[in-house]
Amino acid sequence: MKAIANVAIHSSQFPENVRRDLLASLRSRRVNHKFHYDSVKQTQKWLALHQIYSPTRNDADCMAMYEKSFIAAAAHISPSSVHVIGLGCGGGQKDTRLLKLLSAADKEISYTPCDVASAMVLVARQTALAVVSDEKRAELRANADTQ
Repeated sequence: MKAIANVAIHSSQFPENVRRDLLASLRSRRVNHKFHYDSVKQTQKWLALHQIYSPTRNDADCMAMYEKSFIAAAAHISPSSVHVIGLGCGGGQKDTRLLKLLSAADKEISYTPCDVASAMVLVARQTALAVVSDEKRAELRANADTQ
């Protein structure tokens, strides 16, 4: 595994803009969702909460729906090269399931996880690295394309 991950940060996450958003949240007494997982510690807590309560982890019908969708998508993708972009990638489990199916179909895959938190992007990247074969890992990219 590469020891370095290239991460792109959208200007909305530059310090002055994050401060502006935080002040707006405090003034409105409504926490902007991005502050739920702003740090590595918060990201870990969010992912633990998601693991316990998310239907994608605990509802067999929901899991089956994703599985069927990914199988159908992988079967209909004809190009030999596929770039998967995970918008709101979270921990990357759903994206990784699709990547695994595409890899098994001998597709040359690249992956760009995108989320509001760079820590979340790095978790998704790590999750994807577990199923992307060594020869295809060079294609894996990580971007924190935050909004």
